[in-house]
Amino acid sequence: KKYLEYVNDCGEVSFHSSELKPFDSYFEEDFFNFIRSCSDSGYKIQNQVVSCGFKIDFVINNMKSGRRIAIECDGPTHFQNEIDEAYGVYIENDEERQRILESAGWKFYRIKYSDWINSKFDRNSVAADIANLLK
Repeated sequence: KKYLEYVNDCGEVSFHSSELKPFDSYFEEDFFNFIRSCSDSGYKIQNQVVSCGFKIDFVINNMKSGRRIAIECDGPTHFQNEIDEAYGVYIENDEERQRILESAGWKFYRIKYSDWINSKFDRNSVAADIANLLK
């Protein structure tokens, strides 16, 4: 029965829970505080959301339009080395995980930690990108 519920709900997220779950990293907590401070009040932000058996760092849902986006805060463990990180080449199981979630209808927006901590990185562009994707 649980397997059938899992298959039936694959890709769906319950928006009944407004409870924040523990963050996996300071990066996630910092991103959450930033995006919450500049987000539209019609957005619902959830963290550590499970879909298709995988955990998504954040799901932001526009409650007006019904659009949603999966946000991944990618630290060094998402890459084999600094060169791969510079070119946005993710480790194989991370790419496979994203392919599975995309096949369930998820759209992704990824933020690299190395960009996030760079003093020249425009964090406001992240908020603008997310807002545009949720219109």
